Amino acid sequence: MSPILESRGEDDHGFATGEPEDEQFPIYSDDAYVAIAPVACRSCFHRFDAICIFCRSGTAFEQELDNFTVANVHGVDESLAQQLALWPTYRWLGCTDGPGDWANHCPSCGAPYDDELLHDEPEDPFFDIPNAESAAIRLVRLKGIIRLSGDEHYTIEE
Repeated sequence: MSPILESRGEDDHGFATGEPEDEQFPIYSDDAYVAIAPVACRSCFHRFDAICIFCRSGTAFEQELDNFTVANVHGVDESLAQQLALWPTYRWLGCTDGPGDWANHCPSCGAPYDDELLHDEPEDPFFDIPNAESAAIRLVRLKGIIRLSGDEHYTIEE
């Protein structure tokens, strides 16, 4: 099965069939970035750069949102997959048993790095990107409209 698309039927070239694109990829943005932050592997303690998708604006499940990340990624369109190839430690897990099918991997031991450790708690690097220290996270702009499926994460402004 192709790591680029969700398991909803594929043609001979690995592209999804049978669903409108907005149902297959309910999250999309034309103002998206790869957010990069240093982390330590929980298995071998090697330090490496983890990434996530950060959108300054976009749509998730037909709801317009600002300043959100996407965790537990299940599928990405071909254009986004090509752009993510620049970060080879962020890749398809090779199975669909976990909460997401794509994950950061330690370049030293190969262990996957769970998204819960990056997004869920205030001390996690991708918890609140807009208010993070400027030196803590680097942003690299993605080209065009990105489309993917996963879980959107955003903080509530008080």
